[in-house]
Amino acid sequence: MKITIHRGFDQIGGCITEIATETTKIFIDLGHNLPKGDKPVEDKIANSESIEKLTKDCNAIFYTHYHGDHIDLFKYVPETIPQYIGEIAKQV
Repeated sequence: MKITIHRGFDQIGGCITEIATETTKIFIDLGHNLPKGDKPVEDKIANSESIEKLTKDCNAIFYTHYHGDHIDLFKYVPETIPQYIGEIAKQV
């Protein structure tokens, strides 16, 4: 098993963690970066092309909760990749 923390280990928010084996690849959270003070949000992967490349061969994405810094990039995920979140969080 290989665990890759793409973002979130040296910052607050923007969490993206990949867990992979020889046969399966999943992501935990796919969050947008948080703003730094009054400056606009900088997020170089907040687009369809970057997320499609990152999630290539992904089997599923699981979200821990509904905050934007954990889920906000869901809208760029190809429709062929299943995405999961808790029922109440989905309602919010």
